[in-house]
Amino acid sequence: MKTWTQQEIASEVTRTSGVAGDTVNKVLSVLLGALTDGLKAGKEVVWRDFGKISVSGKQGGQAQIPGADGGQALSAKGGVNASDLDKVCAAVVEVVAGKVMRHDRVTFSSHFSAALVDRKAQLVPAEATGHQGMRTIAVTKRKIELTPQPELLNALAGQNIGFEAEGKLKEQLEHARANKILLACKDPNDFFIKTIEYHFSKAGWIVEVVSTFDQAKQYLIEDPISLIIVDCVMPDADKVVEYAKTHKKTSLVPIMELLPAGREKDWFKTFRFLGNNQLNQPFEVKDMLTLGERELERSTEEQAVFEQEVYFRFPTEDRWIDRANEIAARLFADSGLNEGQQVQMCTAFRESCSNAAQHGKLAARAITASFLG
Repeated sequence: MKTWTQQEIASEVTRTSGVAGDTVNKVLSVLLGALTDGLKAGKEVVWRDFGKISVSGKQGGQAQIPGADGGQALSAKGGVNASDLDKVCAAVVEVVAGKVMRHDRVTFSSHFSAALVDRKAQLVPAEATGHQGMRTIAVTKRKIELTPQPELLNALAGQNIGFEAEGKLKEQLEHARANKILLACKDPNDFFIKTIEYHFSKAGWIVEVVSTFDQAKQYLIEDPISLIIVDCVMPDADKVVEYAKTHKKTSLVPIMELLPAGREKDWFKTFRFLGNNQLNQPFEVKDMLTLGERELERSTEEQAVFEQEVYFRFPTEDRWIDRANEIAARLFADSGLNEGQQVQMCTAFRESCSNAAQHGKLAARAITASFLG
């Protein structure tokens, strides 16, 4: 996730609007100054095609940017050309929307920062649905969140600001996918990987391609990833899956594993953390797209019920059973259970593994374990 400064935004506005750089900076000061003045007066500020900005709990009328007169009064007050003000105002919205919809953060010094946030799926109680005895799931929704910078916060006596998208930005939030995929592979320039990247990008996904565990970990920590695709010939493939599934922030992110042709059976002769789906090559990319859509829908619903979802499979050799017990103990400890409950769950898990190892078929003894918390 990148944070864009006001100067960087101004540079892009200069490029897209055709207005000179010095003028862009002056117009930006006028626009942001009008926003601050409106909020200090307790007004709801409506920024055209961007949204409604207001101080929490205050309703003292409404101010418009650039204004109902097309910006004539504001441009005269700020000493700028009305045409330039209109162009810059439109370009700022376009540039900021483009950044935040990619999950980047935009910061206007002394004023506010803007970022895209998710409201996670949640269970809606029966009494709220109007249907007795029924609960529904409110799916994940996205919104833009504005955070006042210290200078603006002081000017507003420490009060926070609310934001409701309007116009073009609201349309983007409602219709744009804005889902980010992490594609972990051995070679980002491989034709097969490029094909996957192309088709998912064409379908509206944001695709981030990585080739090392450290790169993948950075994205998983900093960015809101919606889907993970792991090409299992990548040397760090197992580490990527393990990290994603054993950390609560990313545990519910669906993982699609791409298994090399002819090696499906060999792949599970050791301890493996499992993704949600394994695709055996060759396969059609369109089938992969369909599966990605289905997994995204499933995962957004599960967010209302679970915080963590971990699957692993291992042979019935003692060393792999020992590792499974270690992993289970770690998961139970992280789940919030008290010490006594952890001991009970670990004991039950060990007994389950022992029973599975003794009663599995000799030709293919393997245990698949699941943890839902």
